[in-house]
Amino acid sequence: MANKMVAAFAICLVVFAALYASEGEAATADVDPQYSVCYSKCSKECLSTLENKGQYTKCETKCTNDCDDEEAAAKLN
Repeated sequence: MANKMVAAFAICLVVFAALYASEGEAATADVDPQYSVCYSKCSKECLSTLENKGQYTKCETKCTNDCDDEEAAAKLN
């Protein structure tokens, strides 16, 4: 009985992991190439400055906000 429960739990984990992975692939497929270029450039510049060395979260937040603003402005024009 316990073996069946463990097997059922393992199968559920595999199914959920597969669903989660496919959602991640779909999310990255929808990203605008211009946004990706903006984010990559911003991230490299931000992380290369001395004050932001090792502060990935700070740079991630800054670049996400900056590139979101740039993308929104481009859509309005």
